[in-house]
Amino acid sequence: MRKKDFNGQRTEAWDEYRKQRATSSNFKKIITAKRLDLSATASKYASEIAAAKLMVGEDDVDNSFVGNDHTDRGNAREPDAIADYEYRNDLEVEQVDFVIPDYTDEFGASPDALVGEDGLLEVKCPVAAIQIARLRTPNVVPSEYTAQIQGQLFVTGRKWCDFLSYHPETQPLQIRVYPDAEFQAALAEHMVTFLKMVKEFTELVEVKKIKEVIYAG
Repeated sequence: MRKKDFNGQRTEAWDEYRKQRATSSNFKKIITAKRLDLSATASKYASEIAAAKLMVGEDDVDNSFVGNDHTDRGNAREPDAIADYEYRNDLEVEQVDFVIPDYTDEFGASPDALVGEDGLLEVKCPVAAIQIARLRTPNVVPSEYTAQIQGQLFVTGRKWCDFLSYHPETQPLQIRVYPDAEFQAALAEHMVTFLKMVKEFTELVEVKKIKEVIYAG
C-alpha cells in the first residue's frame, strides 16, 4: 500500500486524481454485492474514467465531488465521530488522503483512517432515524457499503475495517469487518476486466484540438 498526499481529502488535487481512477466508493459500479457479478454499470463508469483521463467533456457537466445534505452532514460530523472512536477504543488513528496498491495506481481508496498496522476505519454519519434503524440490527453492516469496505481492504491489504455509524445524540454502532475471500477474488477478476475497458475506451477516442476563433466585428 502506498499513500498519496493532496493536502486533504476533497481538495481540488484529490478530486482530479480520483476522477481518473476506480475508487473504492465506486466499486459497487464494478461488482454486484450479492451475486458478485460484473456490474451492469461497469461500462458507464469506465467511460467516465476514460473521459477524465482524456480531459474531455469537462464543460458538459461538473463531475467534481460535490456534496448534498447527507455528505455535508457527514463531513461536518466526521471529526467528532473519529474522536469518539479514538476515545472509546483508547487509540489514535492516522488520517490519509488516498491510498493505492503497491503494484498499480489505476485504482485506490480514500479510507477515513488507518488504525495501527492492521486496521481501517470507515465512518458514516446518518440522520437519527437511519441511525436508530441500524442500531436495531447491531451486527449487520448495510449492504450498500459492502463493496466500499471490501474494496478498501482489497486495496490496502489490511486485516480488518471497523465500520462506524455515528450520531451525536445516540450511541455509536461499531462493527469489525474482515476480508471476504470470495468477494475479493471476484473483485480482482472484475477489476482486470474493468481496467481493460478503461484502456480500450481511452484509446478509442481521438481528441480534437478546438481552437478559439475570434471574428472581427
